[in-house]
Amino acid sequence: MQLSLNAVKLTIATALLSLISFSASANDFCQQNLLPILKQAYPTATALTNNDGEPYQLQLHDEYKRSIDLGFSSQAVCKVWPSKPELTLLAVKLDYYEEEQLGWAASTADLEILVVDTKSKQILARQLLVDALFSDAISVDSIALDTARYHLNDHITAFGVTVKRSSHSGPNPYNSKTLSLFQFDATQPQGKQISLLVDSLIVNQFGGESDTTCAGEFWRTKRIVIINNAKQQAPNLSPLTVKTQVKHFRSTREEDSFDCIDSTIDIKKETTTLRFDGTQYPVAKEMRYHF
Repeated sequence: MQLSLNAVKLTIATALLSLISFSASANDFCQQNLLPILKQAYPTATALTNNDGEPYQLQLHDEYKRSIDLGFSSQAVCKVWPSKPELTLLAVKLDYYEEEQLGWAASTADLEILVVDTKSKQILARQLLVDALFSDAISVDSIALDTARYHLNDHITAFGVTVKRSSHSGPNPYNSKTLSLFQFDATQPQGKQISLLVDSLIVNQFGGESDTTCAGEFWRTKRIVIINNAKQQAPNLSPLTVKTQVKHFRSTREEDSFDCIDSTIDIKKETTTLRFDGTQYPVAKEMRYHF
């Protein structure tokens, strides 16, 4: 029994070391190759550099004068796909030039998804979502790649892109996180290899009215996505169960301690099933971010 337990411990330790090694090498790949891949994707682009020679912005020199932020709040994210390490995923926010924008506090940006061959570093497919990252009083804070194991049938694993937004308003605070799921199918013709399966599902959302110091009434929405019957046979895709919890609460200031205390008003829970219609998983308007 002791030998068996030791063998299990050794197996777990080996798996953890392999995972750590993969994560480190994957991070190194993206750090070393992000800029060359972007220049391959946008061949007319030039990089602006800081005093240390580090690029902080890529200007595309296209008809829309778009640019990519590469600085501290980089809007180009890269990740070797753990489920398919032969592929690397990129999500890129393409900002429009300020003079082309819609006015004060309103701006727009495109989102482009790239799938790259990890070994050759060549772009295999790309999909442009025009105006997908529009900002007004609610601005886009960050984008990220979600490579959880979204196994939709015995052949298809999707990947996700999350977008965080916020209002930066004291009296009317707001923030949200949305999830979009994409499928990559190398057997499809160019231009159709990346398809949008789930569009801007809100997985976290917070809002309310506040006196800017403590007192106010707020609500918070949380959603989790569960894949049902991942052993579906192609071309069918598994239904997605979405569990929603909406909590309304009130914040008040304690007279003695001056602590800000939350008290729950009500909590509502709901379960929804999203079903593939042959093209997408349609998402109800109240569950999807829209501007």
